Amino acid sequence: MQQEHKNLDEVFQRLWNDVEACLPYITTEAPDNPFRRHYLRGLCSFVEAIGYQLRQILIAGGGTGEFNLSAGDVAVLREVNFVPDDSGKVKERALFHGTVPLLKFTLKCFAQQHGIGEELQERLGLDGWGKLKDTIGLRNGITHPKEPAELQITMEQLETVKLAADWFSDVALLLIEKHFEDDTE
Repeated sequence: MQQEHKNLDEVFQRLWNDVEACLPYITTEAPDNPFRRHYLRGLCSFVEAIGYQLRQILIAGGGTGEFNLSAGDVAVLREVNFVPDDSGKVKERALFHGTVPLLKFTLKCFAQQHGIGEELQERLGLDGWGKLKDTIGLRNGITHPKEPAELQITMEQLETVKLAADWFSDVALLLIEKHFEDDTE
């Protein structure tokens, strides 16, 4: 699992630096400020990448017996399902899970494997989770705009994104620190 740890650390540092690099440029009043879109896309990239890295750690830990995962858990984490083909053999098929449900599953699974499921559940009940879901919706709008107005990010929306960034970074750090604490015991 050493490579998974290294990947998590490197991805976390690089992408969080990208997010923070935008901060000095997003505060102008212009809702069409491109740095707001860069900040939003950067944050969503960070969120999805950290989710992916946590899944890789869970999969690796499940393979070594460090984590107790069901076959269903592993299939969801790997984003696959299994179906019989015409010859009667089992065939693996890639699945696409929505960002929000897959992220929530990943966070809950990771927390449960580290004995902090209740603490995460409390944090999921806070406003930050809702702000993160709103942020992902905003990202979808600027990535696939139907009209020019969707490319603008208002100050109110920007505050939502900032709160989501704070909430997610706090949750990610909680999970990562607990993982490394458990890993050294």
